[in-house]
Amino acid sequence: MTVPDSQSRVRQTALVAIERQERYTRLAIAAAGVIEVVLIGAILLSIDFSNPVHKLILLATLLTYLPLALGMMALGSLNSRHTRSILLAIQMASNERGQQG
Repeated sequence: MTVPDSQSRVRQTALVAIERQERYTRLAIAAAGVIEVVLIGAILLSIDFSNPVHKLILLATLLTYLPLALGMMALGSLNSRHTRSILLAIQMASNERGQQG
């Protein structure tokens, strides 16, 4: 009887740690997003739109930055999906052991 109880505690501890790490990750992503918006706003306020060189630099920056940002969002989505799959597998394993014992 102690083995299932200790396994349950281990699973619960792992799930709590995963949830805590996910909260920290979301907070870091939100903070990075706010910083990026502020910096892009500062760039847009300081750029001289009558100067074609400024426009070219802005366009080159956006053409570099946009694919990187979209790729990071895709990786984050993939990571979240895999994490949910692992959590579902842990939950299903826990339910199976509960029904057997």
